[in-house]
Amino acid sequence: MSLLLLFNNPRHPRHLELVALARQLCEEGKTDLAIVAAQTACEVYAEVAIREMLKAHDLGEFEGVIPELLTGYSLMDRRGQRVFHALTGANIQHSAFWATYKSHVELRNRVVHRGDQVTADQATDSIVVAETFHEYVATAWESAASLARRGQPGVP
Repeated sequence: MSLLLLFNNPRHPRHLELVALARQLCEEGKTDLAIVAAQTACEVYAEVAIREMLKAHDLGEFEGVIPELLTGYSLMDRRGQRVFHALTGANIQHSAFWATYKSHVELRNRVVHRGDQVTADQATDSIVVAETFHEYVATAWESAASLARRGQPGVP
């Protein structure tokens, strides 16, 4: 998915604002905050995607109940992964970038909960991971929507 397409898609402007904020914070030397903003961008986008996909399935009352059962939108936990898989058919935890994303989330947690300091390179890497996460979620979301539009049987 091209960056131009991402910037022109109104479905997720908040995510892009947070990624831009992460880049700005990194440039200002606020690397710890940049990592937090990068992860927040991931979680905001995952929540938007999951809620919109649930809405598209016309699940009635379950549309609001299912998100309440999730512990968050980092997709690090089994519940989030299972909901994402049910909606898209994609196993994010088996993706090529998963190990890097997992390391990024662990670093974000150390920054937030223990006050760890990070380098500019680590912050830049986290921003790239956030962008990769976004592209993965966007691609899985679009693929599921495309298959659903074509009426493919057995499609999540």
